[in-house]
Amino acid sequence: MSSLSLLAALWFAADPAASRVDVSGGAAIEVRGGFAPRSPQEASEPAVLAILTPDVDMEVASRRGTLFNLGYTPRVQHRYRNLLGVNRPLLLHQGYATLRQQIDPRWVLGVNLGGSVGEVGYNSAPEIVGDGADAPNVSRTDASVLQIAAASAALTAEGRLTRRHTLGLQTNVVYRTPLGIPEVTDENTQLSSAGIPEQVNVSAGVSLDTRVSPVDAVEVEVTPGYFDYNAGDTQFITGQAVGQWRRDIRPSLQSTVGAGVFGSAGLGDTQTDDVPVLPVALASVTGGLVRSAGHSVDATLSAGLTPYFDRVQIDLSPRATINGSVQLSLPPRWTVRGLLGAVTNATRDPRAPRQNTDGTTQPITESQFRVGVPVTYQISDEQQFEFGLLMTARAPHFASDDFSFGQSEAWLYVAYRIGAGTARGGQEVGGGGQGAVTRSARGNNDAASGGRR
Repeated sequence: MSSLSLLAALWFAADPAASRVDVSGGAAIEVRGGFAPRSPQEASEPAVLAILTPDVDMEVASRRGTLFNLGYTPRVQHRYRNLLGVNRPLLLHQGYATLRQQIDPRWVLGVNLGGSVGEVGYNSAPEIVGDGADAPNVSRTDASVLQIAAASAALTAEGRLTRRHTLGLQTNVVYRTPLGIPEVTDENTQLSSAGIPEQVNVSAGVSLDTRVSPVDAVEVEVTPGYFDYNAGDTQFITGQAVGQWRRDIRPSLQSTVGAGVFGSAGLGDTQTDDVPVLPVALASVTGGLVRSAGHSVDATLSAGLTPYFDRVQIDLSPRATINGSVQLSLPPRWTVRGLLGAVTNATRDPRAPRQNTDGTTQPITESQFRVGVPVTYQISDEQQFEFGLLMTARAPHFASDDFSFGQSEAWLYVAYRIGAGTARGGQEVGGGGQGAVTRSARGNNDAASGGRR
């Protein structure tokens, strides 16, 4: 910890106006064992997954009302067995920077930057499409893992116009692209980026929040956007308008209900005669159910209807989601959580089945269900131990004649995290101290999932 203290001292020397500089670091290691498919078309089989996530974070607070965070969180994962037969770990570099500036007593400005580059999963590899003479000799056993680069930037501003009205402004830019795809000159041969296109998303938002009573608030938000896939191959402009009503049922329990519309129009070759308009809806209840000296129970239940763009099918459709969580806290050491989630395409009819090379058909996955039971033991302020169960099941459309849970995965896992910082009590700052032993253990199965992201 002496090196962290030295870094904080150096920052003070460079910026005498800083009132506080805190640095923290830590690492989490997670090991999973269970059954999971290596690809979306294969059956589940025994698998082992290990994830190492170190992190370094710095937080600077200034007397001028500035709060700055900088962090780096690489992820190293190794799965056995995997789709490509690659017997080595994958490395993904991840970093972020955030700035919160109090401009005056009423206005706050925020800047959020994020980026990542590296290998996301074992399922991402260049695939040959066509049989031209110039096709590289790439097979599942020697193909390299596809690398992905992503960057995001967001600018937000929030101002209190009156005692009852708050105005919010935001802009967001997201860029993502696959890296390292071999070039070919034969026009009959193409290399696919494993379903991961180059994409640029730009959006903005204006919201007005009005406090109509001591326990009720109404918010109206308008969000235009622009989406570009593969440098102009698929382009859309979008617009969304949503109204929300929030109510404090009691001091520790809040509810939200909202509804709106979403519309999109294609540009260039994507332009169509019609402009689809889809409904948007959301409802949630969250807060504390039980509070006592020996234990507490918190719960969240949410449901929504949102538009979803399938970049492979070039299709826009409504998607229904439901998520729930219950947390039982037994201070000072134990926390038990139950997580449940489901998502499905909210269309009347299922999509046309996929045609296989042998002439058979296969229904397209349109529904997914997740269950998680993490149990955390707080060893000390710097150390946590966690174990639990994570399960995922995929199925076609509910109205499909072949509806069944044809693909599932189940993992038992153990995880350990250690971290410390220069903040009061040795606490971590920035993204490193968000409570999870590992950030993947909260129901995020991306690293383990056999499906493509």
